[in-house]
Amino acid sequence: MNKFMSNYGKNSPSQSIGFTIGTMDKYGEYHDFESEFKSFKAEFSQYSNNPMLFSFCLTTIRTMWENGYLSDKLTPDMIETMEYGESICVFSHTGSGKSNAIKNIAQNINKNELVIILTNRKACVTQLIKETFGEDVSEEILEKINSMIKIMTYQKFALLRHQYQGKKITLICDECHCFAEDATFSCYPKQIAMFLQSNHENTKRIYMTATPDDVLTVIWNIEKTDGQKFPSPAEDCENFIKSEYHDENICIQHIYMKKPDWNYLEFKFYDPDKRDVLIDYINQICSKGQKALVFINDKEKGAAMQEKLPDCQHIYSDEDKTAEIHEIAVSNYFQSDVLVTTKVAGNGLSLHDDSLTLIIAEHFDPVAIQQIIGRARNPKHLTVLIPDYKANHLGSIEGKLLMQLKEFQWVKDNPDFAMEKYCHTDNPYVYYDGNFKKPVVNDIGHSQIKRQLEYVQQLKQEELENPHAHIRRIMSLYGKTAKNIDEMFIDYNSKKECIDRIHEAWKTFKASQRTDADLNILKEALKSACNETGAYGKELKSNIQIDTINKVLAFAGFKDRLQSGRTVFGINSTDENN
Repeated sequence: MNKFMSNYGKNSPSQSIGFTIGTMDKYGEYHDFESEFKSFKAEFSQYSNNPMLFSFCLTTIRTMWENGYLSDKLTPDMIETMEYGESICVFSHTGSGKSNAIKNIAQNINKNELVIILTNRKACVTQLIKETFGEDVSEEILEKINSMIKIMTYQKFALLRHQYQGKKITLICDECHCFAEDATFSCYPKQIAMFLQSNHENTKRIYMTATPDDVLTVIWNIEKTDGQKFPSPAEDCENFIKSEYHDENICIQHIYMKKPDWNYLEFKFYDPDKRDVLIDYINQICSKGQKALVFINDKEKGAAMQEKLPDCQHIYSDEDKTAEIHEIAVSNYFQSDVLVTTKVAGNGLSLHDDSLTLIIAEHFDPVAIQQIIGRARNPKHLTVLIPDYKANHLGSIEGKLLMQLKEFQWVKDNPDFAMEKYCHTDNPYVYYDGNFKKPVVNDIGHSQIKRQLEYVQQLKQEELENPHAHIRRIMSLYGKTAKNIDEMFIDYNSKKECIDRIHEAWKTFKASQRTDADLNILKEALKSACNETGAYGKELKSNIQIDTINKVLAFAGFKDRLQSGRTVFGINSTDENN
């Protein structure tokens, strides 16, 4: 239990939220909880518009807005001051200093303190070792690391977890969104979660991720001490924290958040059924000496794309092309023009390559897309291609999720039979726990599949009512406007669009009475067509003249010419047959 949230009394004005008026915390600072609470909601609401580091102290309802990097706040001294049983959350995007904070902790923390740094992919282990110890990574270096500091994958820790049962450990859970994301195809997140729950008092836990929305309730369930669980993932991290911050049965002491700056991103869209258009676009980019990263959630489609991309690598899992993954992890870039891969190989991998200017993020899940975009570290400019999923595409995704959910539900209802069915195979549904002497169902994966299914079903309904639903949601997530969506497609022809609009405006004018009012309508329509598409080459000012109208008509291929009259405007043609 959070000790600073438990000492409230009957006479406390803040009794309804479980806090005394003021108290001294373990750092020797006095906090006036009542006055802090009054300003809490106002401060918290600023987060969505504030790019600075946001530090939210659950033990004191204290919010702090600070410039600087996370490594300046999350220090070895702070970790050593934490008590076993307590935890910290770090929810911040690329460039906020998570890697430097890990390095600082690993190199400077008390050598008597066992530190285990966990990440979700073998390639990320390599990168963490390189960043933490500053050496050229090889297999032998794994043996040279200080015995009190270990870096490993979650999967490996899940296999070795019984060795650490009851031991005092500081656990740094990097890329912890995998607790939710990977639970749909593996049981290791459930195994890790159960280890953490049963070792609250023996561990200090630091959770790090750039995408907390999916995983936040998983973390909250691990950190709660009253046995009450949240049945489904939080839809929005900020709102969830606002609604649950006062829970006295939570072990989380502090949450650091930082709003990212997405100004370097440019979004474009493509039709997933037009593969040749997408491939041509990628080849055009690469012909300029730039690189492209293609994340695709279908190996068969990825293989088909490989055949039409001249200089292309492909990696579909940790076990696929291990040497190439190791090389990318060490060098922070890939050699070929194009790398086609899946999120399985990509989560957490850092690419520091200025020539990487294009990412194709073919996935329906916003959290997965955020992780995909986050692979490019500190780019000056990055173009991201998003598929325009139509209702039939979403229906296909929905069908696959329904099948997976059906199997999860059967396993949940029949754990013993399921254990017999899956006992000799790697599966995401169930595993046998030697401590409990019974099958354990992966309820995290079950909950995640349900969330994904509900999201896709809502998205499909939205698409039926208003096209480009997936695009609008992603644009909104990144604070981008979704105006003129058609013009943002990679196969958009601005000149054709401009000419079509000029044709429509001229057709309307010719069918009118051709009065001054009709002429003004024509002028506005022509200005909009030329200026909004940019295809005419010149910006048309406020009051265009007759000769300008005729030039625009000529640009659009018309042989008609407009001539002025006193009240009615006449039309002449340069072609006597018209």
